[in-house]
Amino acid sequence: MLLDGAREVLPETGEEKVVIIPDQEARLSEEVGKVFLQVLRYALKMGPRVAVSRRFALLHQFRLHLLLAARTLRHIRRRCNTTSVDRRRDRYHWRLVATGLCFALFGVSCLALGLIVFPLLQLVPASTARRRVRVRRTLGAALRWFARVMRAVGVLAYQLEGVAQLGRPGQMILANHPTLIDVVFLLGFAPSSSCIVKQALWDNPFTRAPLLAAGYVSNSPTDLMIEGAATALREGQSVIIFPEGSRTVPGQPLHFHRGAAAIAMRAATVVTPVFIRCVPPTLGKREPWYRIPNRRANFSLRVGADIDPEPFRRGVSGPIAARRFNEHLLKVFTTELAAAE
Repeated sequence: MLLDGAREVLPETGEEKVVIIPDQEARLSEEVGKVFLQVLRYALKMGPRVAVSRRFALLHQFRLHLLLAARTLRHIRRRCNTTSVDRRRDRYHWRLVATGLCFALFGVSCLALGLIVFPLLQLVPASTARRRVRVRRTLGAALRWFARVMRAVGVLAYQLEGVAQLGRPGQMILANHPTLIDVVFLLGFAPSSSCIVKQALWDNPFTRAPLLAAGYVSNSPTDLMIEGAATALREGQSVIIFPEGSRTVPGQPLHFHRGAAAIAMRAATVVTPVFIRCVPPTLGKREPWYRIPNRRANFSLRVGADIDPEPFRRGVSGPIAARRFNEHLLKVFTTELAAAE
């Protein structure tokens, strides 16, 4: 039995697949069902009273039907969508091992930085601001090295566009948050920036010491987060924030909390959106590290055009300005990310 279908080229990989239409799926199910019914019939015929010659004849016919079933299944494997699109490649099993090794390397590196490197940096005489910058640059260099390690071992590939525009005084850097490693690239390639970090990382023994040494801001409680980030912007620091508050829920529309817009209305000189994509998705929300994609992930980070927050502040109260600016940000990100798909 042969299957016919419309050929279609996948935009992400350039790979050709065959789309099986519903009536062909019904024919396929019927044919496979016939094969299994024949197997059942032969099993019932092979009773203890059947002559030896008859047994050999039935076994021969049974073998022919098994060959037909194997041929049918091989054809399914070649032509059906699931096998042409989802087969494992790019050294899948090595990538699985390498992903685990990268997680272990990250944890050990954080401990080494927090227990050895940063305490030694604190011993060098300098002002508080100077020490903070030194720690952030050291952490940024470590994260850039870690990103290159992930690329070198084949866990992912990445492309960065416009990162030289990040890290300006008073700049608020807003990014969507599809994967766990977004912050690795943002802090690695904007090392002088402060960052709003979720409370769970402050409670993590592997990451607490680097966060304290770098002087980052916790996202809890909200009022202290807003005040801490606004103070950093007024001091001339740049601040990285994920307005979603957590990683993007796959298949759901973006949802921005108003805290990021409130900070921008209070103190930001300029707001710069950063659009992050990861194809195929990996390390998403509620996704364990070992559930890696069937092909190597391609991570892209693109810095968008600056947004001037001043027009949103004029003539309105702070809460109204924050609401309007949050709606504008959501529209910008939704439009840009949809256009990139």
